[in-house]
Amino acid sequence: MNAEFAAAPLSFIAKNRMAEERAAADPKYRRDLEQRGKPLLSHARTLTDEVLLEKLDRLGIEIDKNSYAEIAEHALAAEEIARTAVTSEARARFRGRFEEDWVWLALTVLWERWFPQWPNFEQLDDQMQAGYALSDNDSPGVCEQWWPAWEDLRLMFDKGSFKNLAEFDDAFRGTDLVSNWVVDLEMELINAAGRDEKWHERRNQFGEEFLRQFPNEDRFMREHLRRTLTETPVEAGGVSLQTDFDFGEKGIPLDPPPAAAEPASHGHEPLRGSAAPAVSQKIGRNDPCPCGSGKKYKKCCLSKDEAARQKTRASQVAASLQREEAAIETAPPALSPVLPVSPANWNEGAWEKDKLPPETLRRLDELWIPFEALSKPTAEQMDTLLSGLLELPAEATDWADLFHRFARAGHPELPAVFRRIAGNVAHTAEAGLAYFYWAAAEEMTHRGHRQLLPEVAAGFQKLDLESYDADALWQLKDWLLAAGFETETLALEEHFLPILRADDELMPYAAPDTCNLIFELRVGAHLRDDSTPEPDVNRLTAELRRNIEADIHLDSARNAAAVIAICSPETPGSRAEFELVMGDITEDTKAWEDCLRLFRALVQVAREAWRFEQRSPGCALRGLTLMLNSVYDAPRSGGKKPRNTSRNLLDHLLPAGLEARLVRSCRDMIGVNEPRARLMLEAHDVLLHFATRHQLLSVPEIARSRQALDRLKRQLNQGAPF
Repeated sequence: MNAEFAAAPLSFIAKNRMAEERAAADPKYRRDLEQRGKPLLSHARTLTDEVLLEKLDRLGIEIDKNSYAEIAEHALAAEEIARTAVTSEARARFRGRFEEDWVWLALTVLWERWFPQWPNFEQLDDQMQAGYALSDNDSPGVCEQWWPAWEDLRLMFDKGSFKNLAEFDDAFRGTDLVSNWVVDLEMELINAAGRDEKWHERRNQFGEEFLRQFPNEDRFMREHLRRTLTETPVEAGGVSLQTDFDFGEKGIPLDPPPAAAEPASHGHEPLRGSAAPAVSQKIGRNDPCPCGSGKKYKKCCLSKDEAARQKTRASQVAASLQREEAAIETAPPALSPVLPVSPANWNEGAWEKDKLPPETLRRLDELWIPFEALSKPTAEQMDTLLSGLLELPAEATDWADLFHRFARAGHPELPAVFRRIAGNVAHTAEAGLAYFYWAAAEEMTHRGHRQLLPEVAAGFQKLDLESYDADALWQLKDWLLAAGFETETLALEEHFLPILRADDELMPYAAPDTCNLIFELRVGAHLRDDSTPEPDVNRLTAELRRNIEADIHLDSARNAAAVIAICSPETPGSRAEFELVMGDITEDTKAWEDCLRLFRALVQVAREAWRFEQRSPGCALRGLTLMLNSVYDAPRSGGKKPRNTSRNLLDHLLPAGLEARLVRSCRDMIGVNEPRARLMLEAHDVLLHFATRHQLLSVPEIARSRQALDRLKRQLNQGAPF
């Protein structure tokens, strides 16, 4: 397999899916894609073979069915072939911003039509997501969709000579982990077995095939499958079935028995389900364990199943959460979180070339053509290019793209480059500097210059209603918060609040969301400054609501002020303080009181984060709010039922469903918002420290949560050029 392909970030099919789903739900985003000419797989599937082949030929890629068959027969993905096909010579032919996208799009569709007998990663991803999209109570339908995918997975696993599913996931890089999906498949087979004997037989077949083909997988999963296969006869839907499997001369593969799961010591239970559900229903924590032990699922195989779900994968989470800064050299530009303009096609970028005078176009050619001929430009050559561009009208250059290119080329003095551009380019709407500051925040963080983020924020504040961009502002804010610059973030948000209120192109929630952040950061600032004993609560309440009175309820401000005013350490909290709110806070007095109680608890957590760990309390409070929102949003996010349905926020520190919730809550235009993911992971860490200090979780739960968080942090950092 192409090593570059295996090491790449999130797959093209996964990124395309994110774009397709957002386009379907967001008309503004869909129009933006259409205006920019961004092609998607759904469009490519409407074109004939002849049109697709013509597109490939125009891009310098000559292929027919026979020659493609010779390649596809030995490949695992159309993306793998596309990456190999797009050589530097082929790329030189590209003239449009999104032409490189068409290589993968055309190859994917042609594979679907010409070689359906050969499974590939794109088809497997589609099959997995088709099953996830079905109703939660349609396990037979899910199994009908997923069983062919299971057979395809086994074929590709052998074809690629993978050692285990973690290695397969590293190459697959799909919308969901295959190592998690196989566990979901087994659960769906269990639920479907109660409705149709066929699925009981398939479930046993699944277990046998899994044990044969995946000898290096998690021992909990293997032991669970081994035990269920040897229990005969098995009752499935009232039909007694005798199982008889042939494991060859070596017999059933045995693994060391797993350690018994330790019960929680604090005596709480998550949201209860039905006490005796039908076999066809989903298996809840309090339902009988499907292994037949007679115990509740949560006290028997749940921990083992969750361990299988949380199997460590070396780079997948990092790939899905890490900004794909290096992808531009090997992947279609339109599939990167930042959509840079290729300098070879500079005049087809964000600006309109027909508005530039001929002499400017001629000078741009003189600057760019020799620079593009350099395989590894030096700092001096990059500085020369920059000097020439600074002499031209500001709108003739995509400054964000230029900064990204210099960073990827390894310019040794990025801060100096930033200052030259920020200090010499007019901050007009035509210059597009909002995106430049966004690019600078991203690259400064990745290249070890976090300390310059306040300078980036100060530069952004030179923009006005006509020259700023709301998306760039929110991205910059996320980078600042992830780095702990709460004072600078507060100044930035207070500065732009009047501009956001005046911007009639924004959604109605934009300004209120900014007011909420300002409120949280002000609370954090007062938690940090606790030198004055017992400040006046009324004065503090007014200060917290200054200029945001219409969006911050008086009770909320008084609630926070009361916590701030108590400067002495609080007594240890209780789990009850972290119970989630049930009901409509606008109509239910009890729900509103619970909302105030829960926010008060989060403020206390942020206070301790500052006192005991010197973590920015405003950033901690913001991250805790995002975490809380992600828990509330999980049941409404569509797709499958959340794995963790507890009514207590502390229980959502546990590994079950953590990764999926994190990715879902940090979804960006394409890909995942890396700084927001960092902020949320930090908030989980802060809350876990609080729960540990006050013994609000059991020792085993703390250990499992710590392991999961450390793994996600480690994977998020892998590959980042700090």
